[in-house]
Amino acid sequence: MDLNVISLPTGRPMMNLAQTITDFAQIGLFHTVFLRGILTHGEVVDDVNNVTEAPVVDFGSNWVGINDLNSVAMKTLFRLAAVTGDRVIPYADVANAIIKMVECGPDSALAKDRKGIAKRWAVYFEVLPPNTVISGLATLIGANDTGRGIDFSTVDEVIEPTELERAVLDAIEMQYDFCAPSSRLCREARKLLSKDSKLTVDYRTLKKIPFILKPEREYNRLIGFEPDARLVTKLETVGMTGLAKSSDGLRVIVEYLVSEENVEGNSFNVHADAKQIVAGSYVNEKTGTSIGLNIDTKFAQKLTGIGAVIREIYPDYVNGQKCFVMLDKVAKTAEVELINASDVDREMQIKQWIKSDLATAA
Repeated sequence: MDLNVISLPTGRPMMNLAQTITDFAQIGLFHTVFLRGILTHGEVVDDVNNVTEAPVVDFGSNWVGINDLNSVAMKTLFRLAAVTGDRVIPYADVANAIIKMVECGPDSALAKDRKGIAKRWAVYFEVLPPNTVISGLATLIGANDTGRGIDFSTVDEVIEPTELERAVLDAIEMQYDFCAPSSRLCREARKLLSKDSKLTVDYRTLKKIPFILKPEREYNRLIGFEPDARLVTKLETVGMTGLAKSSDGLRVIVEYLVSEENVEGNSFNVHADAKQIVAGSYVNEKTGTSIGLNIDTKFAQKLTGIGAVIREIYPDYVNGQKCFVMLDKVAKTAEVELINASDVDREMQIKQWIKSDLATAA
């Protein structure tokens, strides 16, 4: 096929055919249907063979990959292999990571050119690569198809994350469900950079990291994980996960899962059947903040004041930590404590507080 043919009308914006074939080779994964009506599947494969020395692999269903370690698709897989350990990553997550990096454009291009190339590349993927294609591409680098997704632990050589990427990885792994809003993730990652580092983490950084996925208007998530619905739901009961009281009812513990939404929005709601149990006015002695629930007001669904206490005592709170609010109905005090989800010993100590003998002794 003569690759000097340029600017072909396709029903889409005018296209440079030679450039498209070269782009396919750089990306390392393409769907020949994109050139339907212009070239046959075989012609596209032949033309790509003419512009690359790397083996071209036909995965079927008009999907083609290139076994080129420098292609965007392959480099993405090697980057995933460095951070996923022995976790099985869903096929769709791997596919989305590749598409995400395609939409970033080539990292070898100048910044002034990269955005335009990325915009052109994004158009090539009219559908997400199917599971069989992701499996075929991943096995080329030594990964294992488990039937449920891809296990990258068998890959011998990987592309390690940069200092910036490592900070983001460490920050998101600190989150209860390995998910976080952009603002929190960037803030926590910046804290993990060396003090003399001139690097910074912002939303543009996150867009260039393959192992961080972010569906439109949703939280960033570490590849292979999904947000805990209890942290992102808009229901009135957001956050509250449990309640316990002493036998005489004088001590009550309300348990929450911390989220940026309930801390910053002061939305520590209480289940309807718990309102009478927690109702009252209390003081947090560490901050002097009033905490309470007045069942005679329109705000009766909220235990107010908790967010203010957390922001003062725990300014570095992490999404998904457990929050225990200990209400003493005799002393009229409210203690607020945050612990990591995995701190089982401390959780047991806190819950000992409501034992009847302790309550009676008080």
